[in-house]
Amino acid sequence: MSTVGLLFLSDLYSFAPWISDHGGAYPALGAPSPPTLHPPPGLIVVLPRRYFDRLMGRAVWLRGAARLALVLEPDGAEILEDEWATLGLDNLVGVFEAGADLEKTIDAARACVEGEGAWPIWAPAALRRALPPGQWIAWRPARGARPDEDQAQRAAETLDHALDILPGALCFHDDAPCLLDGIIGARINLLNGATEAIPALRGAADLYHPIAARPDGRGALDQAAFKRHRRPIGVDPSGQIAWAGGRCWFEWFALSASGPVAWTPSSHGWPDGHAKKLYGFEDNEPRRVQLGQGACLSIYQRDALITPGLPLRWRDRGDGLAVAGRARGGPRALLFTHGEAEMLWGADPSKAEEDARGGAPTISLGPSAARRYVVGLEAPTWRLIGGQASARPLGLGGWAVYDEEHREVRRGQDRLWAGWDRWIVVAREGLLWREDLLTGARSPLGAPGRAVQAALPLPGSPNALLISVEVDVAWLRVV
Repeated sequence: MSTVGLLFLSDLYSFAPWISDHGGAYPALGAPSPPTLHPPPGLIVVLPRRYFDRLMGRAVWLRGAARLALVLEPDGAEILEDEWATLGLDNLVGVFEAGADLEKTIDAARACVEGEGAWPIWAPAALRRALPPGQWIAWRPARGARPDEDQAQRAAETLDHALDILPGALCFHDDAPCLLDGIIGARINLLNGATEAIPALRGAADLYHPIAARPDGRGALDQAAFKRHRRPIGVDPSGQIAWAGGRCWFEWFALSASGPVAWTPSSHGWPDGHAKKLYGFEDNEPRRVQLGQGACLSIYQRDALITPGLPLRWRDRGDGLAVAGRARGGPRALLFTHGEAEMLWGADPSKAEEDARGGAPTISLGPSAARRYVVGLEAPTWRLIGGQASARPLGLGGWAVYDEEHREVRRGQDRLWAGWDRWIVVAREGLLWREDLLTGARSPLGAPGRAVQAALPLPGSPNALLISVEVDVAWLRVV
């Protein structure tokens, strides 16, 4: 892989790299580099002068390059001295004004940044060992209350807020699955309910601003880093990536010693991207993100989107210079549920209409391209690929596994509750089982012991977290 990279900063709000010919055609670009969160050892950033302030939020990421050069495209904007000072880029080895021949300027910048250096590759964290089932734990998620709510409405709101809060607050501490509660300021052991006070955490969260747990479970990630991005969504088990966002899009963060660093926005395209507004007024809010080797799954209230893993990839343009660009190609698909009752809205799921998205199905990324994702089919489930919706639902009842080309490779008759990598947790005739998607082997988990309304995977683990709601209380159990 080349040690010199070229990144065009072209978006008003954040890094949204694109491959630009600037009036001339690049040679055919090669295959994408291995996935990496880090800048190359030698980095050239090309940007209009008026976008200079957009580097501020990415300074920590830019400092990850051993040698950095900036190519400024003239547009009459002035860069102030204090703006340079704020960046604090000790690795900056050259600043160039782009002339009529941009390639000539890039060549001059390249001469400054070439040299040796490591370019770390990202890889998923190794799967944890399966833990034995725990006991039911009572937990009260933050939620608003209206005086006119009946018990069924209160229970629905409790479940909704639990699904908003839990994905970011789940963690492992001393190898035990835990929940960080940013309202009461405590770490709750999800196997036995033991609670440990963390005074600095008390009040860190409220109803609309949940926390993201640090990978070691000792506290929360810096909330200020997520402020512009609505709220945190979760942290990858590798401890290198976090996500935060709002309706229809989210931001990727690289985790550094100084905290989360905004990296690049999620890939979003219409119609096969997350819905923004339904019925003209209802938001589509994020639930969680799952990242695997070669694919990413983002789950929102109304739909689930599969994209090709890390969104920023580097491609060699043929002369040893790697160009940053959006991840392209497959696997990419969007899935949502839509039943006959929802036809009252008049939206047609086969026409990819936004208002047809009733909800996200139960879905999980699989362990390989041959088993890319598994989908629960409890409700009529539709799939969008390349802007075209399936002519009919994928099926009703059980679950199905699809490969990277979206071909069905296996089907089961149980109810799918949750999954992570090669493991899924399913229910049949009142009993729970853990199944290995690679071998088909099953392990009994016993009866749940309560009525289950939802379940979440414990990130990086074969275990799942069952959720059973009783008005204002969410009961949680690890299986």
